[in-house]
Amino acid sequence: MKMLIIDGVKYRLWTPKDEEKDFHPMVKKHSKEIFGEDSIYFDIKHKLTSKSGIAAIPDAYVITLSKPYEWYIVENELASHPVYSHIVPQVSRFVDSIEELETQRDIRDILNNEIEHDMVLKAYIEKKIGKDPYRFLSELLSSSPKIALIIDEVTPEVDKASKSLKKLANTEIIEFKTFVREDAPNVHAHLFEPLYEEAHAEYGEDQKGFFCLIGDEKHKSILYNVVEIIEHLRDEHHIHPNDQIIDGWTPKFQRQWKKHEEAAIITTPQLTKIESKVLQFLETLDHPATSNEIRDKFGFRGRDPARRLMKKLAKLGYGECLKERNRYRFYLKGKF
Repeated sequence: MKMLIIDGVKYRLWTPKDEEKDFHPMVKKHSKEIFGEDSIYFDIKHKLTSKSGIAAIPDAYVITLSKPYEWYIVENELASHPVYSHIVPQVSRFVDSIEELETQRDIRDILNNEIEHDMVLKAYIEKKIGKDPYRFLSELLSSSPKIALIIDEVTPEVDKASKSLKKLANTEIIEFKTFVREDAPNVHAHLFEPLYEEAHAEYGEDQKGFFCLIGDEKHKSILYNVVEIIEHLRDEHHIHPNDQIIDGWTPKFQRQWKKHEEAAIITTPQLTKIESKVLQFLETLDHPATSNEIRDKFGFRGRDPARRLMKKLAKLGYGECLKERNRYRFYLKGKF
């Protein structure tokens, strides 16, 4: 039996016996750790029926309130259940049913009804997405859902069946293991891989600026504007703008960044052919280039042409040209 030790305390692997009483409540309790802090877990048992009359009842629905907006049909399962006679057919029935426009509308109305009866939840959703929940649900549920299969153990049979499941739909399989403390059986520890990525930065509504979430606390206390946060993540943490995850990012912020990018392209001087080639060469190196390396690579006579070129690139904002021990080195921006 597997054992987990946390700060010297022993936890032993525990297998749920009853799916409804033991497993479902734990998944619901930790849904935000599984799907993300901005997710909403709807513990609703609603029958999905296809045109052929085949029905299935998911265990829950989940919507996410941060981009990219997604929604999940959740199926909580125990590995002890038959895989090919129970789990795979169940997911197949979900897929058949959800293709029906009427089914999508039913789910929208049920989720919206839950929201309307919880004013705190409704206010939270409206603040996060900036629009009416009903309209948001209508737009969200018009896209294909992901199937989240949360299971206490991914056995070899489940792993093999995952190929079939992923052919049926966009299926995420989450192994949700539970360990109980030896001297206190009511104390649990869980092991699983979340379905979301941690944000690199977030927008502070009160501060009207962005905070970087990477690094130490002192680093996180610096306030950035729209352009500064993207350039900071790109230059200091080497995260391309297209790969950056920023909580609170809105279409308005995106327009501001695009406007800045377009202005930068217009105002950037045109490089000569040799300057472009040198810049491409610098990007291939895993160290700051010396003037000697540039001279030898491009056949310059003497060091002065290489130095002048390095200084010009630095002046244009492509990096820094520094003199170290009587030797010039070029530190490419965003790399060193």
